[in-house]
Amino acid sequence: MFEYALIMVAGFLTTYITTPIVAKIAREKNLVRPDVHKPGEPMVPTLGGLAIYFGLIVSILLTTILYPEYLIQITVVASTATILLIIGLIDDIVILKGRVKTILTVLAITPTVTAGFLYPRETGLWIKYRPLVPLVGALRLTIIYWLLMPLAIAGPANAMNMFDIFNGSMVITSLIASIALFSSAILLDNNMALVLLTTLLGPLLGFLPYNKYPSRIFAGDCGGLLVGGIIGVIAILSKMEFIALVALMPQILNAFYIVSSIKGFIEHRKIRNKPTVLLPDYKMRASKDPNAPITLTRLILLLGGDADENELIKAFTYIQIFSAFLAVISALLLKVKI
Repeated sequence: MFEYALIMVAGFLTTYITTPIVAKIAREKNLVRPDVHKPGEPMVPTLGGLAIYFGLIVSILLTTILYPEYLIQITVVASTATILLIIGLIDDIVILKGRVKTILTVLAITPTVTAGFLYPRETGLWIKYRPLVPLVGALRLTIIYWLLMPLAIAGPANAMNMFDIFNGSMVITSLIASIALFSSAILLDNNMALVLLTTLLGPLLGFLPYNKYPSRIFAGDCGGLLVGGIIGVIAILSKMEFIALVALMPQILNAFYIVSSIKGFIEHRKIRNKPTVLLPDYKMRASKDPNAPITLTRLILLLGGDADENELIKAFTYIQIFSAFLAVISALLLKVKI
């Protein structure tokens, strides 16, 4: 556990120290966005995902020293993170079309597929690999698994990015999901998963103090895509796909509601019919516009009535905790099956 703590602290300190620097540079370059749920819509610097990336890379470099036996997996995570960061930075600066961004994130599967073909024994990603599901066992997906694999990274990446709606909502929920996966890895004696997840936990914890309500910096698309995609690639490499699916259920359902209701991939800043209405007292109300997209926020407001940003952040947190609990239960059931 000392090694895990060392990796986590390295990532935490790197992100914690670099986040104010990134915020200053972003503000100087006018890379800011309005915080639309607050009076006066203050402009907040974005690109916080850069600081998360710096912390992740420092953690990864330390991991290569402490756990050289996982060098292939660590390299895949670092390569995937770099691809997603670049896509996110481009989107933050020039704003990509929704469909283009989604297609580009599919490219993030390249390091995983390459490692699977070059090192099938080391990665366990041979052509007849069968993912495990609680109470069922190994699924006979074979070729279908490889066809679906791009969604295992592009899906969580875009879903997590869509969940970055309120101050700290993406970081808080991804932290809870990662902790659930970490706990599940302990139950399953999955040391690789523990090592890889530790590289992400530290940077997320280091970024949280700056991103929580009221945010001093936003993660940006480079942050949302990066965090979601890394959780996805770790799930593939550690053979915890089903558990990750359960842990990320709020993000996945939210993305499904949005895409299905607007019938396609549209950049969220270009959606004309908003799912919520901001009231004079800065509480939000579910939109009655039938053309407005369905989102988790809109559903919460329909069921619970008007709420302010803080109340919605708490609702997101409670829903994420419930999904995390189900993910750990899935790991327990999987352990029984094994």
